[in-house]
Amino acid sequence: MVKIKTICRDQNDYKRSTNTEIEKVFRNNSQTIHKFAKPREYIRALNAVKLEKIFAKPFIAALNYHTDGVKCMAKNNKNLSEIVSGAFDGQIILWDLPKKKPMITIGGAHNFVKGICFTNTGDGFISAGDDQTINIWNKSSLFKQKESQRNNITFSNFNLDLENPTYYTYKPTTILSTPGFIDSVDHSYGEKLFATGGTIVAVWNYEKSSPLISFKNSVDGFMKVKFNPVDHNILLSTGYDRSINLYDLRTNNPMKMTSMLNKSAAACWNPQEPFNFTVGNEDSNCYTFDMRRLEKIKMIHKDHIQAV
Repeated sequence: MVKIKTICRDQNDYKRSTNTEIEKVFRNNSQTIHKFAKPREYIRALNAVKLEKIFAKPFIAALNYHTDGVKCMAKNNKNLSEIVSGAFDGQIILWDLPKKKPMITIGGAHNFVKGICFTNTGDGFISAGDDQTINIWNKSSLFKQKESQRNNITFSNFNLDLENPTYYTYKPTTILSTPGFIDSVDHSYGEKLFATGGTIVAVWNYEKSSPLISFKNSVDGFMKVKFNPVDHNILLSTGYDRSINLYDLRTNNPMKMTSMLNKSAAACWNPQEPFNFTVGNEDSNCYTFDMRRLEKIKMIHKDHIQAV
């Protein structure tokens, strides 16, 4: 005779005595029955985070005082409430992020601002344009010029906007001329040196009108230059000939070089692992390299639909 196990439950144990009483639910918490409890909780937490991001409101404000498209921006590493931006019409604006308003508006500094960066001390910034000039700006000098011109204004027109004036004229502290075009500029994190990329990779200081060091190992020129945030003598550049170059300023010679299938228009060092860097390529991917083994790609970041 075959024995069959049946489930027998008393309905009185599950019925509510009143309409306001909570229904009884019995659960078996045995881990042998519920084997995937942790993966289920992980998926629920992950979905909750995704929904929170979807319904979040990340947009804070729009800095809309530029009269043309913005070409380049840079942040002040010594004062995170300040950024500077350069536009296609040569306009440069120094922003106050907490107030979301411009502190200094420089008009016509260049025909076309190609690159901009803050100094390592944070008391000024450097701009480079397509007019083959490099302008070095000092913030204290700019504020003095603004105050002196503001005191000389005749208030015949009471509609003047003194907080965002477009009629102030500013003069840079230093103007440097270059023999070729410039596409980018970056400042050293520890020394009073800055580098420009264009026809050549040139390393400058504030005391000389000509480059201290120049590299020209690319036939077509260079798109981007970046200093290493920890080893201040290491410089990275990307070329129009699809090359990625590393330089050591102590030897005045190129250190390493590799070539890609497409041009890399952007580059950035890893702040936590300064021997790693990532370049943004025209094939819609980002590539991470280890400067010690430049012949091998460490990681490929995909999912962009257009050139980076």
